[in-house]
Amino acid sequence: MVNEYQPSSINNLPNDTNPPTQFLIKGLTYAPRNQNAQRYSPESYIDPLGDAWLPELRKDIPYLRQLGINTIFVDHADISQPPDQALQLLHEAGIYVLLHLFTNIALKGNPSPAEIDLQTLYSPSKVRKNLVLVSQTANHPNVLGYSISQDVHSAATTKLAALHRAAVRDTKLFLQKSGSRPIPVGAGPSANQVYRRQTMRFMAAGEPAERVDFYAFDVYDWCDPSSFQISGYKSFVEAMSDVPVPMVFGEYGAHMGKPRDLGEVECLFSPQMTGVFSGGVLHTYGHVEEVYSRREDGDERGVVGRYDLVRIRDDGARRPKRDYETYRQRLADVAAKPSGEVCGDHEKKDYKSWRGAFGGVDRMWLGDPQDVPVFPLEWSAVLE
Repeated sequence: MVNEYQPSSINNLPNDTNPPTQFLIKGLTYAPRNQNAQRYSPESYIDPLGDAWLPELRKDIPYLRQLGINTIFVDHADISQPPDQALQLLHEAGIYVLLHLFTNIALKGNPSPAEIDLQTLYSPSKVRKNLVLVSQTANHPNVLGYSISQDVHSAATTKLAALHRAAVRDTKLFLQKSGSRPIPVGAGPSANQVYRRQTMRFMAAGEPAERVDFYAFDVYDWCDPSSFQISGYKSFVEAMSDVPVPMVFGEYGAHMGKPRDLGEVECLFSPQMTGVFSGGVLHTYGHVEEVYSRREDGDERGVVGRYDLVRIRDDGARRPKRDYETYRQRLADVAAKPSGEVCGDHEKKDYKSWRGAFGGVDRMWLGDPQDVPVFPLEWSAVLE
């Protein structure tokens, strides 16, 4: 059973009898896809917490438990029905859930910064959709947090960081006004390295009511064979170590067209990383169409870009792939280590009292705290 603890920070400890020195996320993305729909089309996304998917979720949970994970990241949840049954099943299996909120902004063409109207983009319908999802899930004790996505890939789109701060502010305020427990609200950028540090500092600065509680980076920099230094992890840790916001790998696990070694798991759960990062989410458990070629010895070679750990047969049965077994063994190795060999002896950082600086606006960074949109709805109507 999942421990009945009330997280107010991603680094809070579960109420274990022998707790680790910090709570580390050992997770994966849980993202089923409709194989009969065009890839990345709206029809291709399946709600993995919806009632229609419950029979498949029941089949997957034993494999999730056998992996030794404690968290799944869900990037698409449909608000047409509360996901009570799915969250209860995951709760009983001892699995936390990180939920993605709807903040992706599709800008048409290549607009200039002056053409990006943040208040219009922060629309009532988008905000209402987010808050409905929060209201449907906040009472479940295994909801670990909510993540605001940040697709920042150009100088113009850095202006959207102010909109992302509005989403964090209003999600946290909704939790407070509705009497919910203080669930962490964080943000995560795409794997673009150019704006990693700037977006994180912008989202972590300021008063606690308006800033992120954690930050989740998509990191695909480790390509086997690699190491702490060769992968760039060493430089990444050094670059982020001066900001005390709790950080995790929102997604990791690059695919090079062959079964992955996942050596980064041992690195991520080691003292050289855990002083800054609190674990991460492997990409991906998934359910996507697969194409295989077979060698005479029966070895399977997935095509490039196939990250999923489990193959689903035509009859619905699950067949773990080599990456599944590799990840399971890597996590088992981590679990077998004494806490000190994983978490080390790092000085505890004080994010609660820390106040960071936003930095200035220039032609390469347009995120401005003065541009944060106002809440586009009436709170009285929302709370009713």
